[in-house]
Amino acid sequence: MSFFLVLQLQTTAGFPPLLAGLALLPLTLLMLAFSSRAARLGKRIGPHVPLTAGPVLACAGVLLMLRIGPDASYFADVLPAGTALGAGMTLLVAPLTATVLESVDVGRSGTASGINNAAARTGGLISVAAVPAVVGLSGDEYRSPADVDAAFHGAMITCAGLLAAAAVTAWVFVRPAVPAQETVDAVCRSCSLSAPPPAAEPGKPGGGT
Repeated sequence: MSFFLVLQLQTTAGFPPLLAGLALLPLTLLMLAFSSRAARLGKRIGPHVPLTAGPVLACAGVLLMLRIGPDASYFADVLPAGTALGAGMTLLVAPLTATVLESVDVGRSGTASGINNAAARTGGLISVAAVPAVVGLSGDEYRSPADVDAAFHGAMITCAGLLAAAAVTAWVFVRPAVPAQETVDAVCRSCSLSAPPPAAEPGKPGGGT
């Protein structure tokens, strides 16, 4: 998305390179300001909602980018789309990372973090290499505003579809958080909340010797 956005702003909309780069500033600022809060939210309510709502918001931001064309305005077209995208990614990235790290024991958290980062970087590289070919952008077409505009719209629709698929995947496969009371009851339905289950008497199954 970011690769095509900067290309669209410079080639089709005629933005100078600096202003085209600033189009991604809302994403950076929102993640810097609210990622820690998003992580705490995910820890409190579980990853199910953030990992579903985050891609939905990001998808909305990508769809708003379809308004960016030859006469695009930074404040009317680019900023709202970038803000929606930034809000969605902020809600998604920190809970996703926390979920990955909590899926393994502490001794393997470094490995989990490395795999998570490698998957993200690899996905970005593959998308930048593959999506231009998928939407028909190659060679000298990068210099044609009309060709870049058509490819940009195809790429945004592709990215929106992937984000929608991510939201559906999270909704179906990420388990909602289980309230603490339900977890205790599932283990022992007649035990005090402040004490462990009673030990079996010696000589009986499960008891001491």
